[in-house]
Amino acid sequence: MRLVSTKRFGVVVLALALAGAPRAARAETAAEHQVEAQRLYGEGNFREALAHYERAHALAPDAAFLYSIARCRHGLGELEEAVAGYDRYLAAEKDDADGIAKARGRREEALA
Repeated sequence: MRLVSTKRFGVVVLALALAGAPRAARAETAAEHQVEAQRLYGEGNFREALAHYERAHALAPDAAFLYSIARCRHGLGELEEAVAGYDRYLAAEKDDADGIAKARGRREEALA
């Protein structure tokens, strides 16, 4: 009887571990997209950086990705889309005072 309980416990632990695997894999993939996006952005390749930031945000939604997406749009000269992106960031971010201030400033630049 004890062997069955231990075996059943092992199956439950394995099932729980596997259930968490896709979430961990998504976060890792988002991080990989973020690293690539940062590299591309630094090279001035805003179009490809944008694609990576959008993919990262789709995999692991985070307000910081919204800001980066808006910055890419701004760099591409897509000012209406940039303003809308800054607005999405400002609606989503409540804790990062520095990020909020930067986004407001960038938004005003895009409107000028």
